[in-house]
Amino acid sequence: MICLKFAVPRIARRIIIILGLASLGIATGSALDSSYWVWHRNTAFDSSELQSLKQAGVKEIYWQVGTLVPKEADWSWQERFPVDFKALKKAAPFLHIIPVIRLEPKNGQSPTAENLARLGPILDDVVSDSAADWLQIDYEPPDRLIPQYEDFLRSIKQKHVSWKVSISALAHWSKFANEFQGLVDEITPMFYDLNPERESLTGGLLPPLIDAATAEKEMVSWKSCKLPWKAGLPNFCRVTILNDKGVSRGNVRRWNLDEFWFSPALTPDFPTVQEQSVFSVNQSCVLLGTLLQPKERVVVRYPELGTLIELRSAAEASGADGVLFFRLSDRLDMSGYSVATLSQNKITEPTLSVHRNASSGIILRNDSTQDLLPRISENGVRGYALELKSEPGSWREAVAGDFSLVSTDTEGKKPVIDQIGLEVSTISFWFSSLRAGQTLETGLVQNLSDHPLNWRLSILKQTPAWQPLD
Repeated sequence: MICLKFAVPRIARRIIIILGLASLGIATGSALDSSYWVWHRNTAFDSSELQSLKQAGVKEIYWQVGTLVPKEADWSWQERFPVDFKALKKAAPFLHIIPVIRLEPKNGQSPTAENLARLGPILDDVVSDSAADWLQIDYEPPDRLIPQYEDFLRSIKQKHVSWKVSISALAHWSKFANEFQGLVDEITPMFYDLNPERESLTGGLLPPLIDAATAEKEMVSWKSCKLPWKAGLPNFCRVTILNDKGVSRGNVRRWNLDEFWFSPALTPDFPTVQEQSVFSVNQSCVLLGTLLQPKERVVVRYPELGTLIELRSAAEASGADGVLFFRLSDRLDMSGYSVATLSQNKITEPTLSVHRNASSGIILRNDSTQDLLPRISENGVRGYALELKSEPGSWREAVAGDFSLVSTDTEGKKPVIDQIGLEVSTISFWFSSLRAGQTLETGLVQNLSDHPLNWRLSILKQTPAWQPLD
């Protein structure tokens, strides 16, 4: 008997993962460029992010530099996200970077004429500090105040002619769009969160983040817009806490998916449907930095990838100059699809590979451009598992590493705490998702069997065959 030590193989074993996606294959293609909002971030792109953006052909980034709130007749910064734009442009000359300022009046109050008069110099300073030639203003006043907003934009255009202006817009603003001619250079209507009941549970589900029929109807109304416009589409995962009446308590801004996906305090209500997973709280606990009580729920929603592909084509047919995704998912906040996945005009099958490494562990990698999203299976199992099988009594150690947990059962309910029982033949390394290009690596794995290990990935509806890990 010897302790099994892993070495890097010459050729990694590979398994093609078929997830039963609704529509595999090529969808209606779109030639529209895709841009991204960068939100709540003050760190520059690393080399892998830059490579991903370049490979996907991304040419434009809208980067939030902060949020301004009215303070008496002036403004104050509610939050700021300083980034070295000059260094960023030097590292990524292929990107056109547009600073974005969010205007957020308190308690629904709109800025006064005095506030707006003092806003111009602040915007000018942001453009100068960013060495930019564009600026986007992220602000959607109520319809009755659009004339006041137009007056402000007119003054900006007259006094600050050295840079161009982009503005965000609500989907129904198509009826006002041409009033902004001569006042702005671009407008970016947002076509998500259009359901007025979007935060209330109906039939066990919340409304999807974006509805294809509703969004496409709004897009068609923008055909008459004479300004350049980009269609704003959602690229984020929203985690919503619901009270015991099924009404939203709010959305969690920062979270780690594994923190609640495998939590014993949450019980899945049913299998993932329409990229929506619903958990019931079964005991009082603190998750996501929030106190949760029994009978409350946690709802995880992604926009359906097929819907985004469909609406990108609809935007092109409606005369859009591009698609602008809110927001860029990054290494610090994995909410949303990867750039690699959104750059495709089709839904493909994720390809995962399993590798031994030189540190007595195993690496699982998504080699494809398709993200593996979090799911609850039809039998209630949450997430996925890399399973390793050997002779009973031969396991000595299994450390989770990057995985969420290691268990000795096929449902993730018996985590490895210390020693592995002599009756155990199979151990499972659990994970909630695996984005395109991402890897997960186990910690130390020790097995005393003279026979090779067998492995499989439990993410198929049918039971996959065991394969030798040689």
